[in-house]
Amino acid sequence: MSEKQWRVLLKTSRPAFWIVILCTLLAGAYACRSVLTPGFMIFSVFFAIALSLFVFGTNDIYDYPTDKRNSRKGGIEGAVLKPQAHALMRRAVFFAGILILLLSIGDAFMIHNYYPLILIILLLFFAYYYSAPPLRFKEVPIVDSLSNGVMVLLLFMVGLLQGTYSLPILVKAVFLAGGVAAFHALGALADYTPDIRAGQKTIATVLGRRGTALFAFLVCCIIIFFSGIQSPIIMTLMIISAGACGVLVAYPQDKLTLFIFRSLIVLLICAAAAYVFIPLMT
Repeated sequence: MSEKQWRVLLKTSRPAFWIVILCTLLAGAYACRSVLTPGFMIFSVFFAIALSLFVFGTNDIYDYPTDKRNSRKGGIEGAVLKPQAHALMRRAVFFAGILILLLSIGDAFMIHNYYPLILIILLLFFAYYYSAPPLRFKEVPIVDSLSNGVMVLLLFMVGLLQGTYSLPILVKAVFLAGGVAAFHALGALADYTPDIRAGQKTIATVLGRRGTALFAFLVCCIIIFFSGIQSPIIMTLMIISAGACGVLVAYPQDKLTLFIFRSLIVLLICAAAAYVFIPLMT
């Protein structure tokens, strides 16, 4: 492949989100007090890169009609994938999926537990059909946000199943999946105008600007008051997110929404990295 094609693959895979996927997987392993062996760390890094390419490559192929009208595209959120690059991306998505399955089979063999492999197959199903027809969860309001929460929950559980876990940990993971659904709703809110122009149905176009911001605000508040999560890092993230959603309930403007959403992306990446790596260094 040419250098230009490699750059397209790199930009599409959203390197900033490698960290989020990696940290979600490691957080699950950390929660079950699993020993983070060099083998599992190598598996996690390659898995995160391959899954990013699989998820965002599929997304950019099928979202082209709205992406070309979307001023949000660029920077850490990728770029518009031009039609002439779609064939390359389809091949890349296919091979990324194969790599994920091979890595998962190897992991299952090493830990003598094949349940994570089942979860990863489900994760690939949701990741692909979130964007791809005929299911395209992305255009099924409410389901679009909930499916993102399910994907993160599955990813966390893959890490969790590297060892033993208790029910309270799983309950907290479900609350965090709700937080991801709220975060996704904000992302849909940031895409409100281009999605309206393209005639797409999302949680934001159905609930409206204030309704979507209110949904995200209420989810964040439920997590803050009822999840029982004790991590100061996670709770700080949720409190800031709830405050940001409250601002958008009062002032649901496109530029402000985009600024807040991008700021929360950066905060999410930093919080995920801090949550996982600070304990490992102490």
